[in-house]
Formats: sequence, C-alpha cells, structure tokens
Amino acid sequence: MEERVEAGGHKKKKGYISVEKLEAYLEEYLVKNRSRFFDAYQKEIVRRQNIMRSDEEYTGLGSNIQRKEVISICFRDKFPEDLSEFERYWDVSEKGDKSVMAYAERFGSSYAIFICGDGTS
Repeated sequence: MEERVEAGGHKKKKGYISVEKLEAYLEEYLVKNRSRFFDAYQKEIVRRQNIMRSDEEYTGLGSNIQRKEVISICFRDKFPEDLSEFERYWDVSEKGDKSVMAYAERFGSSYAIFICGDGTS
C-alpha cells in the first residue's frame, strides 16, 4: 500500500479513515438506525421476562396453574385469615420467608391469583 507523510510527520496508509471520521460515521449510523436497534433490544428484554409468559401452555408466578387458566391477578396488603382454605397457595417472597404469598381462588374452570404481603412493611 502506498504511504504518505502528513503535516504532523505521521505516516498514513491510503484507504484508512481518521478516528474522528469513524466516530462521526458511527454516530450518524446509530442515529439513523436507532429505532431498529432499540426495537431489537426491547424485544430481547421482553423475551427474557418469564413471570407471566404470553404462551398459554406455560405456568405463571411459580405455580402449577397454566396461564390460560388465570383470569386476573390482584394485590392485597394482608394475608387472608386462613390460607389453607384455598385450593392452592405458595410463597413468592424474594427471601423465601413467606412474607409475600400468592394464592389461587377457583372460579369455575379458571383462577384468580391474589398476591398479598404480611402487612408488616
């Protein structure tokens, strides 16, 4: 490749671009294609979320209840008096200390899921 000497005495190979031109090109490219990159990023984030998947065959919220059976999810501050009266209940707390519980109430062939705290925080 042909070489030439710039004003500062640096050798520059023909066919290369300066860092400034490269940065300007990349910035312009990203600005023009921002929505395409953002949409792909957003789709990947949504794909990785699996608490309640959109696929009807999966279960949700750590239960064995299929998503297609769930008609609503409600939040409450306190536990009911006796969780054992419900067909299904389970711990959904981050620490596994039963400070947040979920229970399912049957409505025909469907379920309403209730998530409740112990009322201490």
